Amino acid sequence: TRNVFLEEQVAIFLYMCVTGLSVRHVGERFQRSNETIAKYFKLIVTALSSPPFYT
Repeated sequence: TRNVFLEEQVAIFLYMCVTGLSVRHVGERFQRSNETIAKYFKLIVTALSSPPFYT
């Protein structure tokens, strides 16, 4: 599937933060490409550090 639901995006972010595993390992765990994992990790980091969320 092309789309990654918001719940999975947050799960990817939290999983990477808690485990400290590499993008490659997280990609294997979630059965997603390294590019997809990196994209959504960065997206969540950006969302959490944006002015409306973090002031």
